[in-house]
Amino acid sequence: KAIDNVASSSKKVGMLDLAVTTTYPFREGTTFEEHAHHDSEESEHGHHDEPHADDHAEHSKTNEEHEAHHGGLIDRFLSLFSSGHHDHEDDHHDEHEDEHDEEHADHEAHLHDGVDPHAWLDPENAKQWVTEISRVLSEQDPENATTYQANASTAIVALDQLIEQTQAEVSKLGDLRFVVFHDAYQYFERRFDIAAAGSISLGDAEDPSPARITEIRNTVQTLGVTCVFAEPQFNEGLVKNIFADSAVTRIGVMDPLGADIATGKAHYSGLILGMSASLADCIK
Repeated sequence: KAIDNVASSSKKVGMLDLAVTTTYPFREGTTFEEHAHHDSEESEHGHHDEPHADDHAEHSKTNEEHEAHHGGLIDRFLSLFSSGHHDHEDDHHDEHEDEHDEEHADHEAHLHDGVDPHAWLDPENAKQWVTEISRVLSEQDPENATTYQANASTAIVALDQLIEQTQAEVSKLGDLRFVVFHDAYQYFERRFDIAAAGSISLGDAEDPSPARITEIRNTVQTLGVTCVFAEPQFNEGLVKNIFADSAVTRIGVMDPLGADIATGKAHYSGLILGMSASLADCIK
């Protein structure tokens, strides 16, 4: 909608809709063990071949909600080209809470069907997007096509180096067990072979239900999770309260948007390396 308002006649390219973009469906549930087991039966970084356009048409409302938080990332990404009675009442209250939790779970499931839009957290997607950006710009401005293509080649070399560096850093982490604030990171996890145990909240605009909080606390205890990540856009106090009496020894911050990173050529690499640095802080 913002693009339509600013430049209604411009050419629009939906990066998630490109055939070369690796996409994944939203994970289900509070914890991810079952989902991870299912994924292990697919290829190493499982490119999903389901039609993208149908998914996006059906779940446009979900993606619009995420775009409210993530829309600014496109501008930053383009910088790569820059230079008793009482007891009865309690029973009734418990029943009401149970019904509320069930309704909340149904609501969560409805909102998070379809494609997970956090695809920029896989730098292999970034490489594909750089190529597409260069191609489209060259078509629109053929006089400068050579410059666009040269800049794209430079950016892709840098992204290859970023992938190699990030993989080296993540490989040092060992069997790190952690929980994230909301399920935004599976593209990073899959690319670099590291897995979150679960998420506190299903979405970046969702408050966790009491049932979900109970389940994530149980996960922390069962799996021996010692590190939990808040996000700079959300209330860190909520995270601290949830895990106040648990085995969690470290509450870090992980930022899928790079909100505190200066825009410019180094923004995207800073975003990806910042995530691996956040994970490394867990073992210090």
